[in-house]
Amino acid sequence: MNNRVLKTTCQISLIGGLSIMLGILITCTDWDLIDTEKKSDPITLQIIAVSDSSVQLRWTQSQDIDFKNYVVLYSTNEGVDTTNKVADTLHFSIDTNKTVGNLDHNKRYYFRVLVTTYRNSLFSPSNEVTTLTLNKNQGLTLLQ
Repeated sequence: MNNRVLKTTCQISLIGGLSIMLGILITCTDWDLIDTEKKSDPITLQIIAVSDSSVQLRWTQSQDIDFKNYVVLYSTNEGVDTTNKVADTLHFSIDTNKTVGNLDHNKRYYFRVLVTTYRNSLFSPSNEVTTLTLNKNQGLTLLQ
């Protein structure tokens, strides 16, 4: 099945002055066919810091042309998926850091980030990472 859409870049220009708008001119350039079934490479997730009540995550930026958002998920069980807790949803592809807080001390947590797209709500999961939060009042451990 050929699932491709036409993508274009358009510019809107007003014709006339500030007080009188005579019309709108729309010019379009850069016509491209986009393969809507093609997924970009999965993102790589890592833990960069751990405290007694939080974990700081960082991941590689999605290069998906149809990027919608990142969904940061976590669980106390291995195999994190969409049925687990959502720590946050980030809507800009350049937002590649998240501190997940309000965690219990001295407890193991598993994390995964999903990249969702506008086309058919497809998503690409990152690798799963795990860590043990520190003992109460132990401070912060930087891993990178």
